[in-house]
Amino acid sequence: MGIVIRQSIKTTLVTLFGAVLGAVIVLTSTYLLPVQYYGFIKNITNQALTFSYFLLMGVPSTLMVYIHKFQEEPKKRKALIGFSFLIPIISCLLFILVYTLLHKPIINHYQPIDRSINEQYFYLLPIFVLLLSLVTLLESYLNSQMRVAVSSFMQAILIRVLTLILLALAGYNVISISTFFYGMVVMYGIPILTMWWIAKFKTTDFQMAFNWQVFDKNERKELLHFTWYHLLLSASLTLLGTLDANMLAFYSHKGISDVGIYANAVFIISLFIIPYRAMTAASFPILTQAYHANDRKKVEDVYNRASNNILFATVAMGILIALNLDNAVAILPPAYAALKPLVLILMLGRLVDMATGLNSEIMSISKHYKSFFGLSLALVLMILIFNRISIPLYGVYGAAWATSIAVCIFNIGKYLLVKRKLKLVPFTKNSFLTILSGILIVVIFQFIPTIGNVYFDLCIRSLIGLSIFLMIVLKFKLVLDFNDFIKKIKTSRRLF
Repeated sequence: MGIVIRQSIKTTLVTLFGAVLGAVIVLTSTYLLPVQYYGFIKNITNQALTFSYFLLMGVPSTLMVYIHKFQEEPKKRKALIGFSFLIPIISCLLFILVYTLLHKPIINHYQPIDRSINEQYFYLLPIFVLLLSLVTLLESYLNSQMRVAVSSFMQAILIRVLTLILLALAGYNVISISTFFYGMVVMYGIPILTMWWIAKFKTTDFQMAFNWQVFDKNERKELLHFTWYHLLLSASLTLLGTLDANMLAFYSHKGISDVGIYANAVFIISLFIIPYRAMTAASFPILTQAYHANDRKKVEDVYNRASNNILFATVAMGILIALNLDNAVAILPPAYAALKPLVLILMLGRLVDMATGLNSEIMSISKHYKSFFGLSLALVLMILIFNRISIPLYGVYGAAWATSIAVCIFNIGKYLLVKRKLKLVPFTKNSFLTILSGILIVVIFQFIPTIGNVYFDLCIRSLIGLSIFLMIVLKFKLVLDFNDFIKKIKTSRRLF
């Protein structure tokens, strides 16, 4: 687990720095851009993310898993990489054709107030989809080569620095709003070129071939089945994360303006899940290798320790966020006053999700991935129905409740599936004590009045609240890896 800990910490630090940039972007955007323009950027980003996962055809998961299986077979490895890039490019080109043919129905589906802006920038979406697809593919390859921190840097820092530059240029009228919108999409070409260079020159044997015949009949069948089910699985999981915001644009009476408000709550939730993403990205390659090697002992060790560490980091991040929601509302313009209740509603579902640890990851590489897909598909239909009913009635609050309820049901089902099929359970007695500690700290701090100005209060609450939590964890040894990590720092006087 040493490499997992190191990769997780490095990736988390990179992502946290990126999150600071993201917070600056959110704050700057809410003051420089009208709510509708901000909502448009968030809406097109959500749509591009959703379509890209469909058009990737499940290839990223196949690439990450089978590149280890073909590690000692160069011809098959090259063919796997080649087809992994060829298939999504072809699907994206077909999407552009269909999207163009459906121009008028798509525009008419928006609220009347939003049709003009969506008509003007109609062709931004297919360009965005293609670029995001390439970014995701390259990230998957780099992650499979234990270059998690590098791929995280591209999304967490580079993209956000470029966004800040564009915002500054637009804010000072150096560029037009039209140039700003196009720049927000085209800038993804920079991380694509950078990651391609790293893959080509800084990893082993990043080469492509397009000879499908190097795989025998059984391997071709296995690859196609695995890719097909992971297409449906990744698409359904993506819909669980983006369907609410996508539907707001069409069914909320305020249109894409509500997407802008909802996006800020989603951004805060993205901070909440930073440790989870870092730890799962670092653990997944090792978990995959152990599973394919039939090393049950190592699978259990990686699964249990990662689940415990993820929960610890999740609760710590949840404390930081919950203690400072009032400060966040005070910083933003009045149009974003709904932020606090939205975040709390969404946090409920995500807490349940992350508390189940690596359940999604272990099911995706197991022989039971078809059962996992069935569960995911059923819940996508549920979240679709919930949102279709609740958004016209309750707007952003309806979307938040619909999503959290669906995520909770999904993770209860996922937990039961993993327990029954794989005999793995992510919870221990310490898991519940960790959650209880976090809840008590948040409740106690609700009775403490604001100290000084917003920024001073934010720092003091965060420092004291997090320190109390960490002392409890260390004192009662709730997370053994964290205790070991602190001991190593004291001994070696080094962070890594």
